[in-house]
Amino acid sequence: MAFLISLSAHAQGERTDVSAFDSRSWTPDTTVTLTLPVLAVKSNLLYDVALTPNIEVERWFGHESRYSFAAEFNFPWYTWHNHSRAYEVMEVGLEYRHWYGARTSPLTPLQGAFWGAYFSGGYYDVEWGYKGNRGHFTSWGLSLGYSTALSRHWHMEFSGALGGILFVNTRYDDPQHNDRIHRLYRKHAFYVLPTKLKVALVWMIGNRRVER
Repeated sequence: MAFLISLSAHAQGERTDVSAFDSRSWTPDTTVTLTLPVLAVKSNLLYDVALTPNIEVERWFGHESRYSFAAEFNFPWYTWHNHSRAYEVMEVGLEYRHWYGARTSPLTPLQGAFWGAYFSGGYYDVEWGYKGNRGHFTSWGLSLGYSTALSRHWHMEFSGALGGILFVNTRYDDPQHNDRIHRLYRKHAFYVLPTKLKVALVWMIGNRRVER
């Protein structure tokens, strides 16, 4: 659950409500004093439905809030049925984004359309009935997406990515049921495929006073 910190604009010493600001009238020559959010904290709802805890933090920067960096962490770590089943993933990723919607108004950082470039890597172990696969992976590629404000307190982001994924996978079993695995084979592979799909709830936090 998240909240979007209210934004405020001040022009000529008077307080201006964000909802009343007409972004279409703003030009690069317009100077206003704004209170903007510092960070965006996100959770991918699709991962949440799949019982995959995740968190992402994004920070905008640059003139007119056109650019941002994001870091994400995915960390499902479950075992059950006397360790005969496991769903364990530890993934860390970084992403650079270039925003287009932010160019139309100084009041909307991290809002509108964007493209990005990402890199991620991690470890996994997926087991079912004392047979499973484990290994490590790296992935890189390009992303496209759109973020919109649901209200003054909520953003929703929709995005996807296409890229390459390189992994080293070990297929194993545990015939004695005592966590002493027997390696069946090891495989190196590389694929180009859709690597991300995101419907994220976004919380904008913090305040930073800037002049635009």
